[in-house]
Amino acid sequence: MSTTSETSDSQALRRLREITDRVPGIVFELRRETDGRISLPFVSGGSLEMSGVPSAEAEANPNALFSLIHPDDLHIVLGAMNSTSDRPTSLDYRAFHRDGRTRWVHSLATRRVEPDGAVIVTGCWQEYTREKELQDRLAQATEAAEAASRAKSDFLATMSHEIRTPMNAVLSFAYLGLQADPPPKLREHFARIESSARTLLSLIDDILDLSKVEAGKLHLEHTPFALSQVLDNLHSVVGLRAQEKGLHFAVEVDEDVPGTLVGDPLRLGQVLLNLGGNAVKFTREGEVVVRVGMARAEPEHSADQTMLEFSVRDSGIGLTQEQIGKLFQAFVQADSSTTREFGGTGLGLSISKRLVELMGGTIGVHSEAGRGSTFHFSARFDAPEAVSAEPVAAAEATVLAGLSVLVTDDHDINRQVVSELFGSVDVQVTLAASGAEAIEASAAQRFDAIFMDLRMPGMDGVEATRRIRAQEAALDPALARRTPIIALTANVMAPDRERCLAAGMDAFVGKPIAVSELFGALARCTNRRVATPAVSATLPEPPLAPEAAFAAARTRFGHKPELYEALARRYIEGEDLSERLRAELAAQRFDAALLSAHTLKGFAAQVGAMQVSRLAAQIERSLETGLPTVAAIDALVAAVADSRLALMAHAEAGADAVPVVSASAASLRAELLRRLGDDDDAAYETFEALRAALGAAAGADLATIGRHIANLEYVQALALLALLDVGSD
Repeated sequence: MSTTSETSDSQALRRLREITDRVPGIVFELRRETDGRISLPFVSGGSLEMSGVPSAEAEANPNALFSLIHPDDLHIVLGAMNSTSDRPTSLDYRAFHRDGRTRWVHSLATRRVEPDGAVIVTGCWQEYTREKELQDRLAQATEAAEAASRAKSDFLATMSHEIRTPMNAVLSFAYLGLQADPPPKLREHFARIESSARTLLSLIDDILDLSKVEAGKLHLEHTPFALSQVLDNLHSVVGLRAQEKGLHFAVEVDEDVPGTLVGDPLRLGQVLLNLGGNAVKFTREGEVVVRVGMARAEPEHSADQTMLEFSVRDSGIGLTQEQIGKLFQAFVQADSSTTREFGGTGLGLSISKRLVELMGGTIGVHSEAGRGSTFHFSARFDAPEAVSAEPVAAAEATVLAGLSVLVTDDHDINRQVVSELFGSVDVQVTLAASGAEAIEASAAQRFDAIFMDLRMPGMDGVEATRRIRAQEAALDPALARRTPIIALTANVMAPDRERCLAAGMDAFVGKPIAVSELFGALARCTNRRVATPAVSATLPEPPLAPEAAFAAARTRFGHKPELYEALARRYIEGEDLSERLRAELAAQRFDAALLSAHTLKGFAAQVGAMQVSRLAAQIERSLETGLPTVAAIDALVAAVADSRLALMAHAEAGADAVPVVSASAASLRAELLRRLGDDDDAAYETFEALRAALGAAAGADLATIGRHIANLEYVQALALLALLDVGSD
């Protein structure tokens, strides 16, 4: 009977060896006694191939295998053998073959404790040298590729900065040439040099943006902003290009879109300008329409976040499916023929895609060759906390008292606004009307902060900042004290912003100036900010295209409404800057005309005459590269006259009144019908009054009418209004 049992055991062992010998690697059983002695009761036949040690030798002398473990990895194996865990153990280590080659071994084993206290470890050792070498080569290749990408990005960034320096010199000398009041032909040459240099500088900035994104060095801001300011800038820049090509350009905003958001307005504007600029570029006739709405596919947004959907639709050349597949790749255009005909590098869409992804959204396009395109993207924004500017401004004012600031602006109205606002909170103000005066004042006195207008005749704010920084370095090589310089600007897009930061500026305050933003910037830059709730950098803006948003403009002055009233009287009773502009153009004093357009743009925005501000901005841009049309000047003159009358009516009706006579909804509808029929530019004011009179009863039809009026589509608005029933008196 015992013989039969022994025969059965030997057969089972032989069968076990047959099975395990076919398994790649080494199947083993290890026994560790309580006194520490180690034996290998079972080692499969794979031991010979994997280590050069026959299984019988390994079982008789375990050290024959263990001595082949790489000395640098021996601690890994011993640590696993001494483990008290009952969970499967997995480890990787190096071991030598008897022929001297190094092998990588993966070990997987489990342990159990016998009744006599001995520990039994059962598992397998498998070689994965080839796989490990492939992994190492892949890791090295990945690291090399990443290093090459970083090197490329660093090179592009360095070259972009190096090229920007001489390009700034070209721009500066072109500007100086235009300032010298040259004859018309020479002026045209200077204007073309400046325009071409700006185009090249824009390309350099695109390359720099791309390199920053690829290197992971581009970070979005998280600041409160008014969506209308971004869209107004889009209208001023892209709308002018569309007008020059005879295209209809419109911006439509759904009624439920919040007016104030928290995010990066500069990068949002950069995407919109790229998509809008492309739409105009590739459209020969027809229209370009930008639309903003809530992202309908998005689940109900939380109270503190908003997902918006933007689209740019054109009636241009369109795209084939093959061309669409090539979009959004750096340095790739849809077709080589587009480069020859329309120019460009294909960088813009690649950068836009990456910016949209940073804003938590996606970008895409619907298009058909010959039938136009619609580019669309989504972006996520935070919602600002509903806190009024007054308490924030008051809280900040308590820590601003005693500071001294230098305010530099060539526009006396802006100097007056900033001076009186700071004076109301006991901040000492010194005024400078030019970059040269600012340099002189900063050399003579230490200020807690300097506010610098970017665009000034002669030396602009960027150059003045550079010289002040150089002056500081000469006086104090260790730069123990660096005066914060805060830009005052109506618009700074990403490339201009980087130019300002490179020159040494620290922060930005938008125009028209809001008291909360002004005080907040000074508090932050002087480290005197108090713990206050977040507040929008600009108070709620008026609707997209009102002719005169006076009540909203008045709120920007916070606790100084009398300052707004003084500016309003000056706007009504002072010199008509649009007539001065027309006279300067007639006398071919183009530099003076450019300054008048710039001044009018800021003044009108400060009092709330937004249509005037937009028209002046368009003329300012036209003067930078050529001459505005007679029709554009006539439209500006008419808009100034209308806004003066509307502002006068607003002042007479009271500060908080809507600038139209209060009336019932039915009579306001009749008045609006008359104004639309007469092509009266005051139609939007009447529309606002009608919407206020209807209150909650104002529906989607009225919102559509408002969009048509905002885009000066009076015929469409008139047709819809005729069908609208608002009740009777």
